[in-house]
Amino acid sequence: MAKIEIVVVGTHGEVRPQLALGLALRDAGHEVIMCAPPNEEAWITSYGLKFHSAGCDMHSVIKNLNKYMGRPVQMLKAVKETLQSIIHDQFHRVSEASKDVDLIIGGGEPFAAPSIATKNQIPYIFVNLVTQFLPSSNYPPTVIPWQNMPKWMNQICWKMVNSLINLSIKGIINEHRSQMGLAAIKDVYDYMFGDIELCISAINEILDPAPEHTFNHVQTGLWHVPEVVDTDLEPELVKFLEDGPPPVYIGFGSMSDSNPQETIGIIEDTVNALGVRAIISKGWGNLCKNMDSKNTYMVGFVSHYKLFPKMAAVVHHGGPGTVYTAAWSGVPQVIVPHMLDHYYQGNLLYKKNLIPKAINRSKLTSEKLASAIQQAITDKVIIDNNIQLGKKLRKVDKEGIAKAVSLIEEVLYRHGKNKQEIKQSII
Repeated sequence: MAKIEIVVVGTHGEVRPQLALGLALRDAGHEVIMCAPPNEEAWITSYGLKFHSAGCDMHSVIKNLNKYMGRPVQMLKAVKETLQSIIHDQFHRVSEASKDVDLIIGGGEPFAAPSIATKNQIPYIFVNLVTQFLPSSNYPPTVIPWQNMPKWMNQICWKMVNSLINLSIKGIINEHRSQMGLAAIKDVYDYMFGDIELCISAINEILDPAPEHTFNHVQTGLWHVPEVVDTDLEPELVKFLEDGPPPVYIGFGSMSDSNPQETIGIIEDTVNALGVRAIISKGWGNLCKNMDSKNTYMVGFVSHYKLFPKMAAVVHHGGPGTVYTAAWSGVPQVIVPHMLDHYYQGNLLYKKNLIPKAINRSKLTSEKLASAIQQAITDKVIIDNNIQLGKKLRKVDKEGIAKAVSLIEEVLYRHGKNKQEIKQSII
């Protein structure tokens, strides 16, 4: 048995697959500590895992960054300030949770984790949830909203963003490394990926095959969190679903909203113009205005894996977890990118003829949203493509997590954990 620390700094959608990995590692006999944003503590501990705060509340972070959506220059400045705050907290809090661990697994923005692993002389594995997060000339960095640029332009963007990241956070990382007695780093990307033991991309290659990388990289497919209590959808929601044709789901997940009343007005006008039924998620944007109860139903937290297969289409922000769940469900999507990798996700699915063209959040109107939904629910090619994709994803659904656990245990074995001991812990 090994003691494993999982450090994830990100939104709920980024924490979910890491929690799934933690549960699978625990079931394999390992001791697991989840180091995550404090707003996730109650949810994580409900599964019986140990929790340690990683510092920042991601709800507040996202609320601040949302103010700069559609403005890449301002977004870069805001990201710099945000990362500086996050990194200071990480070095102190993650170090506290790292005593006597055999392995650190990082996800999201775990900038302190590689240094702490080096200090403790233990292996470090990075879990990636977005293909675009890993440097490649095939696409621009996440802070660049413009997709489909030539490779040479993407390379320029990576060099530019890399330079800005180095100017923004390399000094803070080196300040803490100096206090730990570690050598200074020269480049943040080299620091994150250059000496990495393994990078696991929890992205299904059927949906988004990753390009080649110079570091040790394996693609597995996304991992799912089982419900603490496997309950059915609430009775009122079930009744709404049974009382008419499949509705359209509309929700923007962990994205905050500076003007929720305006957004709910756009949604209301869209639903009325199309004459469709809709399920509207309140989300972090607090979209809570009551609408026509005959045609709409407001939900808080609900299992997407149980709800999405019953939808005519899913409208959302473009987070990778929501993208995958809707694709797994075999239903068309409409993506409204808010920030960062959302633009990449929208472009990826559009090029595969799985969705209508994405609508940038800053340019969202009821007319544009109605047109996209209408196309999603009537275009036979889009509908059929999604049905076929869903069948393929469901067929290989459970293979990814088993592959990830096996890869992690091979790393432990290479670093001195007895293979027989690992096998016995599984039994």
